[in-house]
Amino acid sequence: MAEIVSLVLDYISGSVVPVLPALIATGLLSGLNVAISTFHWMDTASSTYQILNLAANITLYYFPVLIAFSAAKKINANQWISVIIGLFLVHPTFLGWAADASIESFTFFGIPVKLMTYTNNIFPMLISV
Repeated sequence: MAEIVSLVLDYISGSVVPVLPALIATGLLSGLNVAISTFHWMDTASSTYQILNLAANITLYYFPVLIAFSAAKKINANQWISVIIGLFLVHPTFLGWAADASIESFTFFGIPVKLMTYTNNIFPMLISV
């Protein structure tokens, strides 16, 4: 049992650690954006601020894709297939389905699909890779 737990933890940490520099950069940019808006160093409606804000949020929005690539590399799987799966989960059409309250059930060849927002979520990607 301890060996299984060790393998799972090694897989999770080996998939997340390579993405840490991107998360650190996201945190730094987010902090810069907070300082810009708090101290009024720049108009938050300006295109420069909007681009900085996008840059600060892009890592978190596409986090499942980064984790997919990293997890596939960890287990020597095809990284590009994993990226495609991650991109599917953050595609605007899929996110639209997840946001549509009128959709009660969703299936793929009879297999139930849980419609939810998968951005900022790593576990579905770790399992699917």
